[in-house]
Amino acid sequence: MTEVITRIDEDDRFNWEEITSIFGEDGLIQSRDILFDDGTTRSEGYENGILAESYGNDPSDVRNWAEIWSVFDDTGTLEQRQTLFDDGSFRYDIFRDGTQARSFVEDRRDSKEWRTQDTYYDRDGNIEDRLTIYDNGSVLDQDFRDGILRSSTFEDVRDRKPWEFIGSDYDDAGKLAYRVTVYDDGREMEAYFDAGVIRESRMISGNSDTPWREIQTLYDQAGQIEYRSKDFFDGRLLEESFEAGVIRQSFQIDLDDVKAWDTIEMAHDPAGRLDLKRVTYDDGRLLQEDYDRGVLRGSRLEDLEDTRAWTAIETRYNATGQITSRFTVFDDGREVEQTFEPGGSLARVDLERDLDNTETWRVIETKYNDAGQLDARFTLFDNGVEREENFDAGILERVFEVDARNREDWERIETTYNESGRLDYRITEYDDGRLFLQDYDQGVLRATERVDRGETQVWDRIETTHDEAGRIASRLTEFDDGRFREEIFDFGTRRLTIEEDRSDVEDWAEIQTFYDDRGVIDLRITTYDDGRTEEEDFNPPDTAVEPLVMADQFDFLG
Repeated sequence: MTEVITRIDEDDRFNWEEITSIFGEDGLIQSRDILFDDGTTRSEGYENGILAESYGNDPSDVRNWAEIWSVFDDTGTLEQRQTLFDDGSFRYDIFRDGTQARSFVEDRRDSKEWRTQDTYYDRDGNIEDRLTIYDNGSVLDQDFRDGILRSSTFEDVRDRKPWEFIGSDYDDAGKLAYRVTVYDDGREMEAYFDAGVIRESRMISGNSDTPWREIQTLYDQAGQIEYRSKDFFDGRLLEESFEAGVIRQSFQIDLDDVKAWDTIEMAHDPAGRLDLKRVTYDDGRLLQEDYDRGVLRGSRLEDLEDTRAWTAIETRYNATGQITSRFTVFDDGREVEQTFEPGGSLARVDLERDLDNTETWRVIETKYNDAGQLDARFTLFDNGVEREENFDAGILERVFEVDARNREDWERIETTYNESGRLDYRITEYDDGRLFLQDYDQGVLRATERVDRGETQVWDRIETTHDEAGRIASRLTEFDDGRFREEIFDFGTRRLTIEEDRSDVEDWAEIQTFYDDRGVIDLRITTYDDGRTEEEDFNPPDTAVEPLVMADQFDFLG
């Protein structure tokens, strides 16, 4: 007859609530069911009074596992165990004389970064070897001694990582001591550790295409970077110093003279933000930049060896690092002050001054629009001439010049340009009252008109037309005494001149002059008041006479 005994922990003195045991006629226990305080249960089966198997269940989901199956040998010693965890992973353990000998874990729901873990243990139950296969195919093999990790190899079998191989050695306490990493691109890195804290590393370029040959790094006792040197293939050497892992100083030198500079020095604030930068160039220039919390606020560039046309350039920036002003001193004494709008677009050039009188001007002031395009320019020349230039979206639109000190033979010149910035029209007023008008088409001169308003010339008006290439095509001159002259040109060469004495001030009525294709007088026909006609041949046949060049005899330029 079997006997059932149930124990209830009414006073909550144990970690279980209820235990129900069944005993056989021989008095040996056959089974036991346990309900624990946290809601988990365990069912145990016995043979000849010795534990043979057990099953655990977590219906309340208070543990990280869902089910546990265990098998025991004929002495009641644990032999096998299977565990199904909440995350879906499954673990199979094998024991030898009650001591764990092997475990195999499988991530069935892909909740881990690995797929399987296979672990072997020594006779004392200490871990001896573990092989982990990750989802991406990489394989980690770890070796232990007396349960302490001593070495490992990590291989990227499927080429899913930027490295191919990582080999690590550990000290007697199982803390990392040495590691070598071989990267896909050929780089290799060796790192040395003290009690698991990195103290030194060395990376070589190997077969990679990095610009540097080697990087050596030192670390403090906390494992924070303290010093780093970078040796470049082109001969540059960069050294950096850190405090508590924060960069504070750097020095770069161009040993093989492959760059335009010799040295670059940089200092950083306690937060690692750039504070000062100093660059020494091959040609002797020296650049110093000042920063505030990593933002450029000012710079000064000096031409110490006098290799440039300027002596010094000083630049200022606002709180966001945008340029606000620039001051340039040139070797010839000129000074240029430039101011900029927020965003960095040039606002204007204030007082570009020629202090040493090396230029033909004394002051140039230039203004720009919001887009940084030329808007207006004012130039004061040494002789007192003032020029104002107006632009539309950076394209020259109008020029106005005034001879304020009466140093030129003209009073004012006004020029306008088309939408492409090409000459369109120009008017010039001379001191003696003459007026000169020029008309252009896409920058090509097409017509002119001269008017003698002050009666200072022998002519009243001169009008010209020009061909598509800007060459003179015709000229009509009206003289004070009533004579008229018309000139015809072919490709800019005079071919015909017709003069008429409309006021009868001469003894002739009309003179026609013909020119050859070189513009040299060929024939002249004069018709006199009395009706006579006279012809002059300036190059008759069979006559060795030098041709008379008369092409410029009527060029009154005003």
